[in-house]
Amino acid sequence: MQLKTLSFLLILFSITTAGPNSGAKLYINFDTSSSFIDSTGVCNRGDTFVSAIYATGLAGLYDFQVTLEYDTTQLQFVSYLEDFGSVTNVLKKNGGNIFSKCSPSRQDSTRLIVAASLLETDAAKCVSGNGYLMFIKFSKKTSDTTELLLSEALLENFDAIADTEIETHSGMVVSGTSGTISKVNRPLESTFRFSGSVVTIRLERRAPAHISIHDIKGRILQQATTRSGSITLTLPQSSSGMYLLTVNQDGKRNSYRYTLGK
Repeated sequence: MQLKTLSFLLILFSITTAGPNSGAKLYINFDTSSSFIDSTGVCNRGDTFVSAIYATGLAGLYDFQVTLEYDTTQLQFVSYLEDFGSVTNVLKKNGGNIFSKCSPSRQDSTRLIVAASLLETDAAKCVSGNGYLMFIKFSKKTSDTTELLLSEALLENFDAIADTEIETHSGMVVSGTSGTISKVNRPLESTFRFSGSVVTIRLERRAPAHISIHDIKGRILQQATTRSGSITLTLPQSSSGMYLLTVNQDGKRNSYRYTLGK
C-alpha cells in the first residue's frame, strides 16, 4: 500500500454509514495532569493558556481533522503543540511518526483547522482508546468569559473509512489566576438524538437542567428546564442553518452544533 497523506482541505463528500470511529467523542480539556476532563479554564487578561483536544472511544485512528472555533476579539491564537510536557500525542502511541497542521481557515479567521496524520504504511501503528490529539496555545485579550467550540470533526482509519458524525464538546475560559477551576469539573454527559427538526436530549442523571437553542448569531430561540432526565424540543423550521444546543446541569455544560437543512 502506498504511503497515505492527509489532505487538510475540507471534505466535500458525506459519509452515510457509521465507521469504526463513529462512537468517538472530542472534548476541550484544560487539565492534562489529571485523569478527569476539565472543560473550564482560567486565565487572566494578557496571559497565555493551553487548551487540549482530547478524544475518547478511538478505534484504529490513522488521521483526523477538526475545526476549533473561537472569538478573535477575546482570544489570540499563538501556536500549537503535538505534545505538551510529559503528555504525548495519542497518534504516537504505537511508535508512529506523524505530520500535523493547525492554521486559521482562509475563509474565516475565527476557525482553526486542526489536523494530523500518521506517516506509516503499517496498520499496526493506528491507535485506539483515549488520548490527546493536539494542544493549542492562546493568549487572552480581555477579562470576559469566552468559549472554544469544536465542530466538523472527521476521523479516519487505515482503510480510509471516515466518520464525520462525531460528538464534540465545548470549553469555557474565564478570568482568574489558576490553571483550572476544579480537577473534578468533568463535562456533562448528555445524548442528542435528531429526527428532522425534533431533538431529544437524554441526560446522564436526573437533576434540574436548563436547555437552550441559539442561532449562529447567539440569539436564544428556545429554552426549557427539565428535572426528568430527558426532554424533546423542536428546532426552528423557518430557515435552514446552524444552531447551538446547550445543556447546563450542576454547573456543567454540554454543547452540540446542529445544521438544519431546508
